[in-house]
Amino acid sequence: MLNHLLFDPVDNPMQFSKVGNWLITFLSPPEDLNNSCLALTYILPRQLSPRLQPQRIIIHRTANAHLWAIDYVECYDSQQQSTLSFAPHTAEAQCILNTLIQELNKYDVDVQLCADLTNEKSI
Repeated sequence: MLNHLLFDPVDNPMQFSKVGNWLITFLSPPEDLNNSCLALTYILPRQLSPRLQPQRIIIHRTANAHLWAIDYVECYDSQQQSTLSFAPHTAEAQCILNTLIQELNKYDVDVQLCADLTNEKSI
């Protein structure tokens, strides 16, 4: 299951504040490096479907400093007029995550969608 973001060692998401149309903010105290949690918020309105608009992606740092677990993806549902949360493995979340990766790559931020690699020795 593709539920992690793997960043290149030189592209630490904790060092970014904005990349393209994505704003990166801390949800945990910035000095708490072991339990870092970030929100990647899309700042321009964009429709995923006629009713869903991506809002933000919540990630947290794993034991591997370059591997970030995706907690969930939030979208605004215009029909229900509420915010919905999607697990990272859902089709809606995967679409938004692929959009995020494409946009970050445009700005030379090397990130990949991957499975949990914490047990692999190559990282």
